[in-house]
Amino acid sequence: FGKGLKLEPPAAAGAAVCIAGLAKGRVAVVRQDPSRGCEYFVVALQQEEEKAGSGGGGGTRKPALMSQGALTGAIPAGRLSGAAFIGGEEQDRLLLCWQTGAAAEGGQ
Repeated sequence: FGKGLKLEPPAAAGAAVCIAGLAKGRVAVVRQDPSRGCEYFVVALQQEEEKAGSGGGGGTRKPALMSQGALTGAIPAGRLSGAAFIGGEEQDRLLLCWQTGAAAEGGQ
């Protein structure tokens, strides 16, 4: 697996983060930041073996970054508002939703 994960919330106005569960114990995190665009991260829970002699159960689960990248193409001008998993066991696909107009600016 990859390196450990520390996801900090976006600080910019208009920024958003959405999380969707994937198959096989993984999650997708999509982060929108007006200064960086949209980025995605795929995270898995990696099983850590417990040290010998410490007793207890089967260890702890630690998040590990599997892949990351930037969303490219026609990204809507609004604010990211949701993500849903629509794939199967072999393919990861997400449906991403954006708010546009007054809703994206804090209106109803």
